[in-house]
Amino acid sequence: MKKEIENRIAELGGRSAFNNDSLLNDLMSISFNKSFLFADFWDYLVDYDSFNQELLKKGFIEDVDVKCMQFEFEVYLWTPFLAGSDDYETEMEGYLDDEILNHVNSVITSDISELVVLGYMDLEKFFICLADENPENPKVYRTDMEIPFSPIGGGVTVEGTLEDFLSKLLSQTEYKLAVKSHINSL
Repeated sequence: MKKEIENRIAELGGRSAFNNDSLLNDLMSISFNKSFLFADFWDYLVDYDSFNQELLKKGFIEDVDVKCMQFEFEVYLWTPFLAGSDDYETEMEGYLDDEILNHVNSVITSDISELVVLGYMDLEKFFICLADENPENPKVYRTDMEIPFSPIGGGVTVEGTLEDFLSKLLSQTEYKLAVKSHINSL
């Protein structure tokens, strides 16, 4: 795993123990004890005007108290396309069809039998393919949790590399600077 990824995890207040023996072990070593706002959280506020009023009244709102979707890390192995696995039987058996499989294979060019979930936000799950061609900085994908992988539910989208994805999450320092700048603009 790239050193920049390890550094960003530390900046965000997390821990990792990358030994580069396998992508699975590196990803499974990532842990956080908090949720995160995305840098564009302003677009997802439940009530922008109320947020501004509360912010002006209090002078600051802790990131955990911001009323909008937050990203929750929950790293685990996920095998919804591996026939016979528990994930396949509970999520895809009887649901997986050629349309879904063709869509997934058009977006993900790596073997999809083993995935690692990084976490979720609202009803969206974010994951990485263990067979990614760049294990130093693998691609992060997103799918709907209620209708996973189906083009009807948004299918699968590429969120960028892991390094890109982590840069979209706000550290405590970045959040404080964003709020300070926002207050100054009001």
